[in-house]
Amino acid sequence: MEKSHKVLALLFIISLIGCSKEREEYLESLARQATEVPFPHPEGWDQKDSHGLMAMQVGKEKCALCHGEDFSGGVCGVACASCHASYPHKTGWEAPTSHGRSLITASTTITTAVAACALCHGEDFQGGDTRVSCYACHSYPHPATGWETGGSSHGLYLQSRNFDVTLCAYCHGQGFTGGTSQVSCLTCHSTYPHPEPQWAQRGSGAFHGDTVISLGGPTGCGLCHGSDYYGGNSLLSCYSCHSLYPHSSDWASSTHMDYVTADGDGSCRGCHEDLRATLPLYPVSYPRCQFCH
Repeated sequence: MEKSHKVLALLFIISLIGCSKEREEYLESLARQATEVPFPHPEGWDQKDSHGLMAMQVGKEKCALCHGEDFSGGVCGVACASCHASYPHKTGWEAPTSHGRSLITASTTITTAVAACALCHGEDFQGGDTRVSCYACHSYPHPATGWETGGSSHGLYLQSRNFDVTLCAYCHGQGFTGGTSQVSCLTCHSTYPHPEPQWAQRGSGAFHGDTVISLGGPTGCGLCHGSDYYGGNSLLSCYSCHSLYPHSSDWASSTHMDYVTADGDGSCRGCHEDLRATLPLYPVSYPRCQFCH
């Protein structure tokens, strides 16, 4: 019996030594953390170039020791969200329906929304303190100036991507009517992106010929296809499909007579008879060929 008591006592002493060593290591780790993250926090700690840079250096997990694993307050009772609502980012933040929708619904305008991103990702959104560029995933935020019509405009950007509007849909919606961005592409240009394949199909309800007529002529086409309709920014000439329209400015006074004399009026009927609508020609509008002859 005495021997068994001695064994138990020895095991107890060994366990105490083990616990003592474990506790000592734990205390030492806390001490190391205390030197990495100064507490009480110094004056100006609330500025991003203070606690923000520290969080980057030691990892936000150190913040969780006091502010809680979910950063909602923890033992200190101060939630990180009390100052910046979207950081630390939650799981799945990179999805468009997460960080995109969160910023839009939290702000009244796109401009004020992305201002929050700039605090960490830099004024140019190329990474900033985080060293994570917004452009690593998408072409947004758009340049502050010129994106609509300037030298860095979205039209030229689409041209560089062979007019693939897939990425636009992530923010502007599959129908380009706003999506998470709440900015409809149709606000500025009502017929683009063109509905395919209906845009090229006569009688489809979205035929581009009907659209040209409803707009009073092809002037709107010139915004993308060029004022001479030979391609412009779109690199797609209107004449690649129909060689005679849009007509030249002198078409009514001279050119069309030479064409009809040489080739007949078969091509004319394609628009002037089948569509049976007023087509704007220069200098006035002619409902049908019979208006003049």
